Amino acid sequence: MTTSRVVRVGFVILASLLLAALVSVPAQGATYYVATSGSDANPGAEAQPWRTIKKTATTLRAEDTVYVKAGTYNEKVFPKNSGKPGSYITFHPNTGKEISEV
Repeated sequence: MTTSRVVRVGFVILASLLLAALVSVPAQGATYYVATSGSDANPGAEAQPWRTIKKTATTLRAEDTVYVKAGTYNEKVFPKNSGKPGSYITFHPNTGKEISEV
């Protein structure tokens, strides 16, 4: 085998291994929070939650999770994006308890 052929074969093997590593790593979505005391101008972090569930409906993507803090949210929600099998958009009540206890 010539040196250039060995380099090409090595590159193909390396590229294949890198691609396999990327594909095998499960995607992790972002986590957001909503509270009646929040603001939709906030980043949606626990310390700076959004104000409306409607904001989540226009922001969240597959794999994302939102925790909704206690309160009354009088709004109509029309999701812009959707999850896909195995990669859902998840809404949870933010009760301070583990989800299995809710």
